Amino acid sequence: MEELRGANAVEHGDSLVRRMVRVGFLGAAGALLMILMEVPLLPHAPYLKWDAGDIPALLGAFSMGPAAGILIEAVKNLVWQLTGKNSTGVVGFSASFLAGATLCFTAGLVYRFRRTKAGAIAGMAAGTVAMTAVMCAANAYVFFPLWGIKGDAVAKALIGAAVPFNLLKGALTSTITFLLYKRVKRYLGGPGTLAGRGGSW
Repeated sequence: MEELRGANAVEHGDSLVRRMVRVGFLGAAGALLMILMEVPLLPHAPYLKWDAGDIPALLGAFSMGPAAGILIEAVKNLVWQLTGKNSTGVVGFSASFLAGATLCFTAGLVYRFRRTKAGAIAGMAAGTVAMTAVMCAANAYVFFPLWGIKGDAVAKALIGAAVPFNLLKGALTSTITFLLYKRVKRYLGGPGTLAGRGGSW
């Protein structure tokens, strides 16, 4: 019995190490994509750029759970900050983390309870809406004022830039993640993987 307990403890520790390695790898991959791939989505707001950095975190949220998605977002943004590529300071760092963490946590949470293709789509749709709503509130009351946007300009910036940008960002990130997940899920491991659980996606 003691030997069995010891073996289980070793297996659990090894699993935890593998999980943290995956989190670190996906976080670093996200930072690299964040730095290398930036695309303006709105012609009238070219300063708002989509990057592919949230894709590894969303993949991790599906394969290892919503908490892993948040950890990957944290690693990604810390690496981004430490490389000196962040030109937007603490405000940009905080906004990037909040947006990505909201998308990944919400999508991963929905998928945890419905591990199917439809569940993944519903999760990403819910994540996109949640991210847009959270960023509306955060921008209106925190980030915009820190950037010097106040008064009537807040509503104009939300309606004309922040809302459409976050909806497009979530849709684009979700679409790419949806196309990639089946191809890479075997390498991601974790309890969220459908292999051996009877899932259809």
